[in-house]
Amino acid sequence: LGEVVRRDMKHVCVAAWGLGGEIESSDKSVYNFLGGLLKVLKGLDSRPAFFATRIIDDELCASLFELPGINTYSAAPEGMVKTVNRWKQRFPDKPLIISRYGSDIFSMSRTGEVTPELMDFQAAVLKNFYNTINSDTDIDISILWGYSDWRVERPLLAVPPGGDQYLYMAGLTDYYRNERISYRVVGALKMGGKVQSIFSCNFKSNEPYIYQFIGFILIISFIFV
Repeated sequence: LGEVVRRDMKHVCVAAWGLGGEIESSDKSVYNFLGGLLKVLKGLDSRPAFFATRIIDDELCASLFELPGINTYSAAPEGMVKTVNRWKQRFPDKPLIISRYGSDIFSMSRTGEVTPELMDFQAAVLKNFYNTINSDTDIDISILWGYSDWRVERPLLAVPPGGDQYLYMAGLTDYYRNERISYRVVGALKMGGKVQSIFSCNFKSNEPYIYQFIGFILIISFIFV
């Protein structure tokens, strides 16, 4: 750690030092270990330290950091709000940082393909997340997860037939940086512009077409008779 800090501490782009993400921060030995790392860090540089966790009730290490963050994994904003409120109660004197929120489209694909309907759904979910976060004045920082799809070293376990076991689909863009609708929606929200219409529908009529034709004829007859 000391070598890394001495190497990078003069870079103006370093705003804070990260010392962990979703480690077992409810364990006393981890608390002591991080305390030792922070002692080394603070002996070299005065910039704040941050870490991210998904543990709330048994969290021990957040009190050590100037910038602790909470990772949320809810698929809906309502679940995220409950998580954030619990975090507020535990650490009311800390800056409120949501270090992870978002919606992946990997787990929703039954065929391994990203369809337009899935992209629309992702965009709608992210819009709801963003508006929920923006309405809470207590939230200081929020980090959207993630920007683009990425490849993993170990195969994913729950992969639909025909899917790529090494590709995690969770981004605003795909692996080749092609924009999804969620990219444009989030960009518009950030810039305060108008969000394009998002169509998301799973309706399929089982009625015979003759019924639709008869209905159309009746509407025309009512108009002109």
